[in-house]
Parts: sequence; C-alpha cells; structure tokens
Amino acid sequence: MSILHILAENLRQGVVTLRYPQRVQPPPNYRSLVQLQKEQCVGCACCAYVCVSGAIQVREKREEYVWAYDPAKCTFCGRCIEACPTQALQMQTERPPIYHQPGALAVSYSMTYPPCQSCGKPFRVANELLRQRAYVEVSQQVENLLHLCPSCRQKEGFKQILAARQAKEVER
Repeated sequence: MSILHILAENLRQGVVTLRYPQRVQPPPNYRSLVQLQKEQCVGCACCAYVCVSGAIQVREKREEYVWAYDPAKCTFCGRCIEACPTQALQMQTERPPIYHQPGALAVSYSMTYPPCQSCGKPFRVANELLRQRAYVEVSQQVENLLHLCPSCRQKEGFKQILAARQAKEVER
C-alpha cells in the first residue's frame, strides 16, 4: 500500500475525531490556579518576590496595595504558596476553564493597609506571623510600637527615651 493511497483514503473519510463525554478528572495533587484569601493577605509581596514567571505582582500605593495574578504567565510551581507567611494563597485542584483571550482569567485585588493606632493613617504593618519570624520574643512595649506608623513610632520612641532620662535624673 503506498502512502498516496493512505492519504487519499484519509481524505475520503473526513474528520473522525470523537469528543470525550466528559472531562477527565485531574490526578491527585494537581496544581491549578492560585487563589488569594484577601482577609489573610498583609501585602508583604513575598509571593511576587519568589514568582519567577512574573504571574503575581504586588504594587504599593500610598494607602493601599494591589495584588494581581495572571494565570497565563503562571508555571504552577507552587513557590508562592510556600513563601506566603500568612497562608493567604491556595491552589485550586480543578482544571481551569478554557479561555481564548490572553489575560481573560487574570484577577486583581486592591486592599487598604490597616490604620495606625495613633494617627489613623494607613501603613504596612508587620502581622503576628511576620513578627514571630523576625523576633524570638516581643515585649509589650515593642508590640505597641509595631502597631504605629513610622512617624508615630518615632515620636513614641522619643517620648520613651525622654521619660527614661527623666526617671534616671530623678533617681540621682
């Protein structure tokens, strides 16, 4: 049988592709789209730092930050999940929907930083998990300072230094 005879027979038969009756279930530990739990995110940008493909980006603004994810760029390596100190990121276990336009599945969330306890101005705060990673023990005095914006923290620090100096002068 010659190759031309096989080609002619295939052309005569036409398209014979059969559709699956349903989608095949993904295997165990299948990694799919990254999802953000906004209430747990602190805007530390650890996920964007470890994302080699640039699928996750965190842009800081004055009083808020924008977390953006584009699955078209994602390699589904899971490094962002491992790097997140607050476990705000998870990967879906189902296959993503089919899309035809680049960026069709991209998501972006704009979130505000928590307010300073003194002046009320929003600022990037170090949450409990980040503090535990940075410090072995945190005194109540340091804990109170960590809830203040940098300018209020500096003012409060000066007040504490002056109070300590005055206490030493009184003792003399």
